[in-house]
Amino acid sequence: MQYFHVKTDVLMERDLAAGVVHLLDKEGSRNVLVFADEHVAQHPAVAKMLSAAGEPGRKIELRSIPSGEPTTGLVNELAGIYRGRGLDMFVAIGGGSVLDLAKAVSALIENEGVIEDYQGTGRQLTAGVKKICVPTTAGTGCEISGAAVLINTRSAFKRGVVGPGVVPTYALLCAELGASLPVDLTVGCGMDAIVHAVESYVSPKANELTRLFSREAFLRLYEALPKVAEEPGNLQCREEMLLGSCLAGYAIDNASTGAAHGMSYGPGIHFHVPHGFAVAIFFPDTMEVNIRNGCHAYAELFRSVPGVRASGDDRQDALAFVRLMREYGPIVRYGKTLFDYGVKGGDIDLLAKASMQNTVAYATNPGPFTIEDSYAIYHKLLGV
Repeated sequence: MQYFHVKTDVLMERDLAAGVVHLLDKEGSRNVLVFADEHVAQHPAVAKMLSAAGEPGRKIELRSIPSGEPTTGLVNELAGIYRGRGLDMFVAIGGGSVLDLAKAVSALIENEGVIEDYQGTGRQLTAGVKKICVPTTAGTGCEISGAAVLINTRSAFKRGVVGPGVVPTYALLCAELGASLPVDLTVGCGMDAIVHAVESYVSPKANELTRLFSREAFLRLYEALPKVAEEPGNLQCREEMLLGSCLAGYAIDNASTGAAHGMSYGPGIHFHVPHGFAVAIFFPDTMEVNIRNGCHAYAELFRSVPGVRASGDDRQDALAFVRLMREYGPIVRYGKTLFDYGVKGGDIDLLAKASMQNTVAYATNPGPFTIEDSYAIYHKLLGV
């Protein structure tokens, strides 16, 4: 039995104002709240959108969101402000942090309690205000995801909340917003999307339907990211990145991720390593563990890359894929190491144990991944 679900409508439109107004008119929205990343909120396209959407009879309010990963405390605070306001549409503009924050707040205000009641408890956020998610970075895929990942303010653990109320109604892929992003941010987010595509492809939950999305996402991202790094204003390549990230988002929403995502959580929480660079750091070594444990499906992705010389041997071509990703231009030029964020050998015990707490990612890794594997990778990366 093969299953694939798609719950979010996707619109591609280079003009932010045109896209948002089209969707607001389609839904008949009259009381709209916009969450925008504090930097994106200053973009001329956002001002143009607010002006175009603010027609007579429609109230639209902008809230600028400070940088940083969303926390349960911030979700509860904002839900307390906006509960009972009669909102009928959220518009979220920014990276994954802003989108996940909006998804959680828009759901919580239509449910009772605090967000911790739904984090790791098995309870779902069953209702929610409709929402349009506009990703400015091509990475997380959360513009179509049915989960919002939050750092628990009390425990400092990172975990998702889920349910129909969290699912975006629309994803608006708008290339004009990404052209001014710093190149290193573009690369980090792009690597997150590439790892989404690869880990979902080899997941035990993958099927022919999910792999279609994973493979197409990987090829689009692999080709487009180096071009965007060299030409940040290339809107056609930006659109390729957004589409690839969205396709990878659908793939992980159905097939999930793996060990590279699991290991990224410890450094993300304790050393604030940006998520995309964190997964990129662990990606090659976690693949090598999986290949050692018999997962050779990476070979299929390797053979799909134009111009590579495949041996025809599954294990050798899987290892060649790992080398391909280690030597991938954007990472060689813009990639980071754990040292760049202050991680030292004395932190291994804390991080190895913290990284293993993300049981969801390891549950869909293509093979066993143990605490010993985590320690070994940290020792290798830190040279101790």
